[in-house]
Amino acid sequence: MAMALIHASSRPFGQTLLLLAALLWMTPAVSAKDPIMLDRTGGFSIGGRIMPNPSNPDQTLSCDWGYMEYFIPVNARRTSIVMWHSSSTQVWQNRWDGGEGFKDKFLRRGYPVYIWDPPRVGRANWACRDYEYRLSYRDQGNFAAWNLGRQYPNFYSDTKFPKDNENAWYHATRTRYMEFDTEDNIEVQTDAAAVAIDSGLLGDSIVFLTNSASGLRAMYSAIKAETNNTVGIVNYETIGLIYPDDAGIEGGGGFDYVIPSEKFDRLANVKAIQFVWGDHRDDSFTYYPRSQMVMDMINERGGNAEFMHLGRDKGLKGSTHSPFMDMDNDKVAEVLDEFLERHGLDGYPGEAEEEEPTKEEPTKEEPEKEKPEKEEPEKEEPEKEEVVGKGNEPGDEANKGDDDASDDTETGDAAGEEDEEEDAGDEEEPPEVEWVLESK
Repeated sequence: MAMALIHASSRPFGQTLLLLAALLWMTPAVSAKDPIMLDRTGGFSIGGRIMPNPSNPDQTLSCDWGYMEYFIPVNARRTSIVMWHSSSTQVWQNRWDGGEGFKDKFLRRGYPVYIWDPPRVGRANWACRDYEYRLSYRDQGNFAAWNLGRQYPNFYSDTKFPKDNENAWYHATRTRYMEFDTEDNIEVQTDAAAVAIDSGLLGDSIVFLTNSASGLRAMYSAIKAETNNTVGIVNYETIGLIYPDDAGIEGGGGFDYVIPSEKFDRLANVKAIQFVWGDHRDDSFTYYPRSQMVMDMINERGGNAEFMHLGRDKGLKGSTHSPFMDMDNDKVAEVLDEFLERHGLDGYPGEAEEEEPTKEEPTKEEPEKEKPEKEEPEKEEPEKEEVVGKGNEPGDEANKGDDDASDDTETGDAAGEEDEEEDAGDEEEPPEVEWVLESK
């Protein structure tokens, strides 16, 4: 720290202030917590394709690959937690003020943690199509989108954002990726995620944690996957939803996505789905009542979906759009603990799985229906030549493919649009996994 300050003294005054602010944000409070014991960490690319140059077949481009970073603790639990952001991987790594985030909280609890950059976002690979970056001055607009207050810079009095920490606000606005909310982007990202689900590299018991526009993507990925490895989805303030075509919802853009009813039925195969909302939300916010409607449609098909308002149901007043980043995120983590435990998703390898418990806190009485039998999704003929990729267990040989970010057509922050491997812990390593990567 002293060396950094001495070095900063040779910089212009404005740059020095920014450097000091960053250093202050990154300086953690003294903690008496035990260290996190990791068995292995790493990352791999998955789910893309190799596209030949139409003008020169000897040239190719590896594109539309997603990037998965993983952290496997010693003596890991059976269920893997896959964290799917809608802005930046940073949201899972730290609190708003730089304190401990959900990644480390759930590693301490013994869960394998995977952080996902879908294709065309962040650390993921080149796009298989042209794209254009358009400048947009959005920092202040994100204030209301992130549920910090009705209008910048007037915070809700009870907000769990550290409103007196100016550095926290500046950090939140600069640690973001571009977000591309288009139908094409939804298809590409969910194709890659479905490959990851089926690959075995995430294990056979996967819970997705999502935020904002990633919610509909995780649900659609579970539908597209050929396995039932997705056992849980927790959607924090989902902006955008997926609907069956018999629901009377008109789809369009990257937020309201309509699919055939028989495909939507597959959400009944997911053991538990939870829609979680922060405080200061009510029926005037479009996706708040719509998520209740989607919950009902899942349950009518024999599924198990539930709805929660953190302020009213759990007493977590002032919760923001990303409650897992809030100053009381330890309490938000306890809510997730209860969800995982209640649905038997907190066990260790070798333990007998618990029977599905009776649903708790139903919003409405729901008729008992048998779960529909899984339908094999129809496969489209690939437009490009099929490419077979081979992936190894995370922690061994890295998967092939570049990891540079590249993107599609930009539309902006999801919430802003509204307001304006494996089975870790086993001694035996799983066999090498092979999958087919198809162009879509």
